[in-house]
Amino acid sequence: MTRHRGLFLALGFCALIGLTARESRAGGITMTLSWTSGGPQSLTFSSTPSPSLYVLTGSSNTQLLVNLNTVNNYLMTHGSNITFSALGSQSNFPGGVPVATQSTLGENATAVLTGSSPTGATAITIATSETGFTAPGGNGTLTSLPSLAFNNVATGTLTSSSSYNGGSTTPYVSTSTGPSLNGGTPPSAPTSMGVGTIGSGYTLDNSMTIDMTGSTPGTGTFTNASVTGTLNGTAVPEPASLIMMLTGMPLPLVVLGLLRRRRAAA
Repeated sequence: MTRHRGLFLALGFCALIGLTARESRAGGITMTLSWTSGGPQSLTFSSTPSPSLYVLTGSSNTQLLVNLNTVNNYLMTHGSNITFSALGSQSNFPGGVPVATQSTLGENATAVLTGSSPTGATAITIATSETGFTAPGGNGTLTSLPSLAFNNVATGTLTSSSSYNGGSTTPYVSTSTGPSLNGGTPPSAPTSMGVGTIGSGYTLDNSMTIDMTGSTPGTGTFTNASVTGTLNGTAVPEPASLIMMLTGMPLPLVVLGLLRRRRAAA
């Protein structure tokens, strides 16, 4: 029994690494649209598994491609006067690509005030979330960066924030300076917060609320409205990578060496 204990330990170690690898491939971006029309309304869909009525083939752990026809039809038949000519999300899941010390999750939209219903909702919230990021490590700082251009939006606002494991940055509000045929771009400023030690398998979220209340139906648009949450930290090697780095040998040779030592000592 003692002779095989090392083999069992090695197999268990390899199984643990396999589980970790599978966990890092988990994920998928979830998006929720929320508005009020005769009460709270919402629509939630995810990039995986696909296919889905509300997403297009090609959606993956790193992008959400929205089926605008089905999403807009749902919005109009459930009391929203806001529809989209562009809507999506993207990330660098599971983090650390192309920058080893960075993970990102962003969402973008071009929203149109349709005026399809006299009592339809003129504000909508877009929230995205992704769980299972494994990089970077160390101590982290989360930065939320908003961006947009107003077109014929007299009283519009965009309120945005990002979060790490449920802890959110201070919401940033961009306000329209008045209607403009060429588009009006208000100043945008990033907001940041420290998150302490970054734990593996964390969640990133973004939220932006588009409000076009008081604007002219059929002409008001929010062009390229977006918010991106970026988590900066220090890259920390995974246990398997650390062993290979220290020994300069492939993992199977490391396990083989451990087994031989145990047999010699038995």
